[in-house]
Amino acid sequence: MGLTVHQMLLGVHILFGLIWVGGILFVGWGVFPAVKKLDFSHQQQFLESLMGWTHRLLSLAGAAVIATGVLLGTAFGPIREWGTLWTTSYGIHFMLAFGLGILTLGWGAFVSYRYSMRVIRNRTLWSMAGRGYPMLLNRAMRRVTAVSGVEVLGFVSLLVAMLTF
Repeated sequence: MGLTVHQMLLGVHILFGLIWVGGILFVGWGVFPAVKKLDFSHQQQFLESLMGWTHRLLSLAGAAVIATGVLLGTAFGPIREWGTLWTTSYGIHFMLAFGLGILTLGWGAFVSYRYSMRVIRNRTLWSMAGRGYPMLLNRAMRRVTAVSGVEVLGFVSLLVAMLTF
C-alpha cells in the first residue's frame, strides 16, 4: 500500500512543525540555561551567533509549516471555495489555525527575535555584568523570556486549535 500525496505532505507538515516548535523550545529551555555556565563575554558572543543562525532556520521551518498547512486544507483537503472557510467547522478551524500560525511566526520573527538581539547586542549590559554587576542584564534577560513566552503561547494555542478539528 503506497502513501498518498496527502499523507506525505502531512508528514512533511508535522516534521517542519517539530523543527519549528522543538527548535524554539530547545534554544529557550535547553541552550539559554546551559549558556549561563560561560563567562559573560562568551555568553554574549555565543548567543549572538546562535540566534543569528537559528532565527533563519526556524523562521523558514515555521513558514514551511504554514505553507504545507494551507496545501493540506485546500489543494489536498476539503476547502475548494471561499464559502467553505466561513460556513463549515473545518473552514473556521482552518482559518483559526492559519491566523494563529501567522501571528506566532510573525511574533517570533519580528518581535521576539529583534528584542532578544537588542538585549544580546547591548555591550553595556554585558560588560557591567562581567564587572560584577549582573542585575541589569538579569532583568533584561527576564524580559526576553517574557517576550519570547508569547511565542510559546502561540504554539500552545495552535496545538489546541489543531487537536479540536
